[in-house]
Amino acid sequence: FTERVMSVLKEVIKILSCFPEVLSKLMIINAPFFFSAIWVVLRQFLEARTVKKVDIYSNKNKALACIADHIDKHELIKDYGGEGPTFRKVLHEMREPGTSRQIVQRFFLDAGS
Repeated sequence: FTERVMSVLKEVIKILSCFPEVLSKLMIINAPFFFSAIWVVLRQFLEARTVKKVDIYSNKNKALACIADHIDKHELIKDYGGEGPTFRKVLHEMREPGTSRQIVQRFFLDAGS
């Protein structure tokens, strides 16, 4: 496994361990196959009620049904089939006045790296 993948997994475990009752649902979308395999091992270290809150999907289309069950279509961004604004528009609206660029960290797990 790459160092980057392990870093992301450690962050997920930290979040789940520190805030299990705050978390309603965690959806990991576009996860490579090996991520699911790692999850089988990692979930043994978490409580069953926390594990039930985590869903891992190999692609966006598979995740859409679950997303629709948890997020109202009016609140969901267009990028995921909702009626809300696009992700780009949300970022634009959230940027601080006077800034021309905004740095956003998103995690992408690439099976090839």
